[in-house]
Amino acid sequence: MADFAFDKVELVAIDGCGRGLRALVDIAEGETIISEPPLYAVHPAQLSAPAFMRRPDVARLFAVVEAGYDGDAYTPAADAALNAALDLHAKDGVASLGAGDASRFWALDDCFRQPAAGDAVEIAGLVSERGRPLNGLRGRVDGSDGERWAVATARGRKSVRGRNLKTAGGIFRTNAYFDGGSGYVFETLCRANHSCAPNCAKAMSDRGGRRVVDVTALRAVPRGEEITVSYLKLDAPGAARRAYLREKYNFDCRCARCVLDGG
Repeated sequence: MADFAFDKVELVAIDGCGRGLRALVDIAEGETIISEPPLYAVHPAQLSAPAFMRRPDVARLFAVVEAGYDGDAYTPAADAALNAALDLHAKDGVASLGAGDASRFWALDDCFRQPAAGDAVEIAGLVSERGRPLNGLRGRVDGSDGERWAVATARGRKSVRGRNLKTAGGIFRTNAYFDGGSGYVFETLCRANHSCAPNCAKAMSDRGGRRVVDVTALRAVPRGEEITVSYLKLDAPGAARRAYLREKYNFDCRCARCVLDGG
């Protein structure tokens, strides 16, 4: 059963990968199958805006970022601080979305599941002791006892393990595609799983005064085949590709190319 469908793709369960996109029709090489504007975007000017930078929590994080950048790369501590700043910005930015866009954003995956006190979160993968679905229930993290997080929701206080809590920052970092320093989250493209031998490619361009991504078939894709794109540069050695995907997206790639490379 498909979660949603468009003219050429549908969102379905994919063995070993949660959910992903599948071709609804035979797709020709070079055919555009997805064309969409971003659901949510973050631009460098927003991150460097005085109102954001003056916040004490943000200022502390960027002090760590600046101290850990040598002009070529970030130290692990600086990289973590930068991610934390992105999380704070995403938390505020997503809160300002309209109800419809916010629901579509929260429906995307968070491969990190690392909540912190004060975070806005959405519960994923749970039912209550009485059998009531908790998936999609949103709230605010009040604290933790070390194993579970206390989440204040419209249905009362819930005790939830971190692996079942999605955060706005985690969703952004899981799904954002960066281009020209800006990060873009696309509702449909972000459902496509990775392959080191993808059958489709993505390209961004400005159109009608806004950023748009087009997803185009690299070869003929028969009806029923999964739609895949690459999350990285494909000229890297297999071990380097898998290490990057493990660090950035928290999964071990088992695509056909990685299997042949000895993954």
